[in-house]
Amino acid sequence: MTSPKTKYHFGGPIGTIGVVLLEVFGPLAAAYICDSRFGTYQVSTGKWIKPEYTVNSTAQGSWLYDEDREPLWNPIDFIWLSAYVAFMAVLYEVLPGKKAKGRPLVNGEVLEYPLNGFASYMCLAAVLGLWTWIDGPRGWIYLANNTLSYTISAIILGFIISIAAYARSFQENVILANNTNSTIHDFVMGRELNPRTRWFLFGNGNFDLKYFLELRIFALWGILDIAYLVRGYYYTNILSIPGLVCTLVHIWYLIDSVWFEDAVLTTMDITEEGCSCQLTLGLIVWLPTVYSMPVKVVTLYPSTAGYPMMGLVVAAMGYAIFRMSNWQKNQFRKDPQDRSVEHLKTMDTKRGTKLLISGWWGAARHVNYTGDWLISLGCCLPVGFDFFPVTFLYPLYFVGLLAHRFYRDEELCREKYGSDWERYKKLVPYRVIPGIL
Repeated sequence: MTSPKTKYHFGGPIGTIGVVLLEVFGPLAAAYICDSRFGTYQVSTGKWIKPEYTVNSTAQGSWLYDEDREPLWNPIDFIWLSAYVAFMAVLYEVLPGKKAKGRPLVNGEVLEYPLNGFASYMCLAAVLGLWTWIDGPRGWIYLANNTLSYTISAIILGFIISIAAYARSFQENVILANNTNSTIHDFVMGRELNPRTRWFLFGNGNFDLKYFLELRIFALWGILDIAYLVRGYYYTNILSIPGLVCTLVHIWYLIDSVWFEDAVLTTMDITEEGCSCQLTLGLIVWLPTVYSMPVKVVTLYPSTAGYPMMGLVVAAMGYAIFRMSNWQKNQFRKDPQDRSVEHLKTMDTKRGTKLLISGWWGAARHVNYTGDWLISLGCCLPVGFDFFPVTFLYPLYFVGLLAHRFYRDEELCREKYGSDWERYKKLVPYRVIPGIL
């Protein structure tokens, strides 16, 4: 075992327990509200109201499930979710694509990663399209009506994966991301940096669990969005424009993440953080259910008035900042002499590396986080503020997440560069918003 880290995150075991409780009970609450069991609080009336839709007579049928009569959890949903994860894992192993090398690890090893995420998403889209052509909207409406059952299934599967990853970390010759005196802390934050194994009969033992979770499970977010849109249309005969705008922004974000898949290899999620319960629950449970709440709400309350065009503008502005800043950083790391970045000013460090002090990274030390947060805000503006804060959980949560990442990045850079980091901060004084913060 190499590179054990003994520092606590989130204040230690108590704080990490709080993180898990948030990732479990937050999505459960999000899945439970906005349906016929509970309703949602509306700001303009100051009341909890039930969904305003009435079932479209042309869409009536035995497969339009009454949420009040459905069980809270159906084990078959766990099987479907497990099948989805297995399907994406098989695509990860068997689809052709370029290979990219990650950054050197502490033992000098350089891992190789398959860049077939976009191809995996296209195969997934083809399978979902074929299924819809054969079976109609039945599956989509079932999913939308049973997100609580999905959420419970995802929690169970998330803990199974997390326990397996933690148990694997005690094998020999693994690189540790966390190795404190607290089992709870290390389980939540991830003990092993990049667990690799063989997936069933496929592959050569290089199935990277953390890398797989980072990008391949992501598509559940878009699947839930589409399910809500389909249900809203078949219940009301109205295709929600705000919901459609939100979904298109989400899907664009998903496609972008796999189109520029190699960019994730230089992030601290891959290079520094462990394969953790926090990560697994976040990607399988929290992200799909909580981030899709704007679409869920606006399709159940179609009279909701929002700001679709403003949302598009804000999301586009955020995307431009996010993508261009990350592209500039990755291009500089690949080849500092490339024509696109050779003009940028840099600062030499005692480590023999250079830090950017002009361009996007001269404007603010974490300018990509600003762009990422603006995308999250743009995803919610189309549905307006009538159901705030439920419809704005994405950007509200993102504030805390990005704040934690900011302080994590700052501490790691301080340890890495020492006094050079303090000198760099004087040259680039702003953290996230140029000229302000």
